[in-house]
Amino acid sequence: VEASEWWRGIGRSIAQGVAALLARRGKPSALLLTLADLPQVTSEDLLKLVDLHRQSPDRLLVSGFGDNQGPPCLFPADCLPALQALEGDDGARGVVKANAARVVAVPLAAAGFDIDKPADLLTMSR
Repeated sequence: VEASEWWRGIGRSIAQGVAALLARRGKPSALLLTLADLPQVTSEDLLKLVDLHRQSPDRLLVSGFGDNQGPPCLFPADCLPALQALEGDDGARGVVKANAARVVAVPLAAAGFDIDKPADLLTMSR
C-alpha cells in the first residue's frame, strides 16, 4: 500500500495501511506493525511477538529496548478502529497509551537501532 498521504504524518500512513488490510482481508485477529528503518529486527523477532500473541491474544505487545518501548508492536483486533483513525506524527503511541493496562513490553534489543540518516548505517553492528 502506498502511503499517498505521508505528508500528514506517520499516523495517517498507519491508518491507510490498516484500511487497506481490512478492505482486502476482512478483520484479522491482530495487526503486527513494524517500521522499515529497523534493520536489525529479524523475522525470528517478529515471530516471537506472534507466538506471544497466540498465548495472550488480548495483550498489546510492544518491543522493549533499554528504557524505551516502541515498534515492532502487535495490536489485538479491537485496536484496529483506533489505528485506522490515526493522524499526525505520533504514530500509534496514543493507541498504546490508551491501552496501557494491557500492554506487555517484550525485550527486543534489535528494535532499539533505527536508521534516521545515512550515517546511521555506518554504526550498524555486523
